[in-house]
Amino acid sequence: MNRKLSKSKISCFVILFVLLISAFPSSIVSWKQETSNNLENPRFTTHQWLAYEALKLSPSSSKIQWITNNLLDFWLGVEAPYNSEAALELGLSESDYGDISTKILYLNAGGTIVTNDSLAERAQDEYDKLVVELGKTDTDHKLAAFYAGAMSHYISQAGIWAAIWNETLWGTLDVSVWFDFEQQIDYGLVASYFDYDQSYWNNSYFSLSPSIIASANASTSAINLAKTIHPYAEDMGNNFDEFWFGVNDWSTSYKDNVTFCLNASVEAIYSAINHALESVNWKYLSIEDPQFVYNNETGNLEIPEFSVNYTDNTGSYTLTDSLATQAEFGIIVDPNGDATVQETLTPLQYNGVTDKWYHENHLLYGSVAYSEHTIFYQFKMDGSTLTFSNISSDIFTVNYFNFTFDDFNVYYDSQERIVSIWNISCSIPDIPEIGLLNESEVDSAGWILYQKATGPYTGEPIGIAVLDTEGNNVEGELTYNSTYDTWNSYDNDIGLVFTPTDVECYVVVRFEINDIPVGYFSDTLWGTVFKPYIQKSDNNFFITRDHIITISIPQIEFDEENKVLSISEITAYADYNNTFLDYYEIIEKDVFGPDQREARWKIFMKGGISSSFTNDLLWDNINQWWYSDYVDVSNLPDGKYFVAAKIVNMNTNFTASPWGPSSNIFTITGGPTPIYIFILPVIFLSGFVAIPGTIFGIITRKK
Repeated sequence: MNRKLSKSKISCFVILFVLLISAFPSSIVSWKQETSNNLENPRFTTHQWLAYEALKLSPSSSKIQWITNNLLDFWLGVEAPYNSEAALELGLSESDYGDISTKILYLNAGGTIVTNDSLAERAQDEYDKLVVELGKTDTDHKLAAFYAGAMSHYISQAGIWAAIWNETLWGTLDVSVWFDFEQQIDYGLVASYFDYDQSYWNNSYFSLSPSIIASANASTSAINLAKTIHPYAEDMGNNFDEFWFGVNDWSTSYKDNVTFCLNASVEAIYSAINHALESVNWKYLSIEDPQFVYNNETGNLEIPEFSVNYTDNTGSYTLTDSLATQAEFGIIVDPNGDATVQETLTPLQYNGVTDKWYHENHLLYGSVAYSEHTIFYQFKMDGSTLTFSNISSDIFTVNYFNFTFDDFNVYYDSQERIVSIWNISCSIPDIPEIGLLNESEVDSAGWILYQKATGPYTGEPIGIAVLDTEGNNVEGELTYNSTYDTWNSYDNDIGLVFTPTDVECYVVVRFEINDIPVGYFSDTLWGTVFKPYIQKSDNNFFITRDHIITISIPQIEFDEENKVLSISEITAYADYNNTFLDYYEIIEKDVFGPDQREARWKIFMKGGISSSFTNDLLWDNINQWWYSDYVDVSNLPDGKYFVAAKIVNMNTNFTASPWGPSSNIFTITGGPTPIYIFILPVIFLSGFVAIPGTIFGIITRKK
């Protein structure tokens, strides 16, 4: 028989459930802070702190540079045992992680025999993956850093009393005590997220002083760690005072014991990392700090000879050119500011007699004009990671080289509305070895259409870059002709460029040079500005040709009795690309500049005198024509009339654009009597205005 549970019974079940949750092992609730909402900027927790402290134990920064090159991946690895989603960032299976709550490491009462080692075995799994990755030669070691981080988490878990708490020996673990304990440690963390400066990756409550201990694999390291802290575990769990509100309230002896456990955890992590490196005979490089001589007049840089050594399990040796798989120097621009690393890397040479590396006096490629620079070295060999030297403390400023352009040709074909640019050549006199610029020395080469405008003179016409009537930049690429050493661009369609009255266009060619510092100073409204490219404007000015619009003959139906006129079947085409001027072209399409488009009808007297009867045309989307229905012409005086249409796009001069062809004639009879005033030189007709010698059509602008 089905029975409903009473509210009191439901409450009992809820209370029981809460009590059961509270009785679970501490690892279920102890690391909640490690879940990151943004895995591109993960949280900084106690585990990350301990893992980072372990890296600082390395006697050489280059020995663990495979981790420091990939610190974000290392952090994600540390988080993965608690938050399985962290593994997805490196393309790993989520199901392989997030299992820390199921792993324990129990010892017997004497703390000498392992009774449950699932935590140690799990640490060993990550260690084994790490060793495989370290043994690969063609890798960026991102996965290795991740596995090292995950291994660190599993190992350091064994360094905390709650994780090795054996309830059979010591009684039920008080989860609330453990939670307060871990929270109070975490409150001392200075950084909160990965993007904090590394100087904040510490804990203000503890000053650790770990030592390098004998290397051991991950399983052994975790077990040794548990055995090391076992004598303190029971007392630390039982003697935590519930009235302590922070680490500063702890007794000296209690804090000393915690510090001991933290140090032991750091030592165990580094022990396993070091053992993994030894197992693959890891090679780490020692590189001298960079020295150089830079000549600002020639742009040449020279690096004197220096040594590079590597160390493995057997000793230290000279890195020769036969062993090095990479030997280069790179450039850092604005080292005291944004510190941008240039993509250009220059190979270093090797002197087999002195067994040293150097760079002969040569033009420095990759520098940026009018900027500060410094350099660094990077080397790699099989069995090592890509290793960077320190950044040189010396800084040099790069000026810029002058350039010359020969005159080039520009032709605007008004009939086709195309522009061609050809016979462009450029050289840098200060660097004779380059000669005329070719495609290997140019990042980009293009032309830009400008309009003349007023402004301070800088040796070239001042103007503004043209935007066509759709708001697009009018520009294109130049191509290199190796036969004639010239740059060219032919038959560029500029049919959507409209040139206003009294405005002329001209072409500017612009080059961004690959790895060579060039540029010029330009006077602007905001002062003198350095332009990090070279350009030249042509002195051949031209005006673009308007679109010619062909409008069809309006079809009309005139209801003579009711004096109502209907207009229909009006279509229009622009000669540019035979563009059909439909509703989209005249109304809907986004355009640049004051919108002068219109589609209107107007009534004229048979003799061509325009009336004030005019309005917008409507669009028939089914028949694809313009029309206007039920036009009341009852106020027109007797006479003969016709209808014409004007359809204008953005590439037509609005004021000079003519009305289209006339419709058939329609006749008004029985209309109002016209009034003639002969005294004035102006003749007023009802609905018309005529001035001798000039006829002014009253054109109502489209709103």
